Amino acid sequence: MKKGNAAIALQSLNKIADSYFDYKKVKEVEITNRMEIKAKRDVAIEAIRSNREVMLYALEETFKERGKTLDQMFQGLDRAIEEDNIEYIDRFLSGIVTTIQTSPFRGFGEFQKSVGTGEHVLKLD
Repeated sequence: MKKGNAAIALQSLNKIADSYFDYKKVKEVEITNRMEIKAKRDVAIEAIRSNREVMLYALEETFKERGKTLDQMFQGLDRAIEEDNIEYIDRFLSGIVTTIQTSPFRGFGEFQKSVGTGEHVLKLD
């Protein structure tokens, strides 16, 4: 083999080796990236699960409270009807309509943000 051909062959072999080692580095970086993505995914899924439980609890309590409030208003309305008290009938009907029209989801955006940032303290009695 001529000296020039041997040098070309050696350069080619070095390029192949360099390419192989570059490939190995890229492969390791990509494996690490995939592991980080999976870890972030797992954290996000757990956050969704925990937020789900908190949100379900909050909704349950909100609807319990609304139910109690509406029951009391209807009882008051019944008494006002029995007593033929037009002023109280009007007040109770207005309160019932206002309660029904008010969305229980109104403050959930802020609530969810505060839960997500850890600024909210939820008291479970």
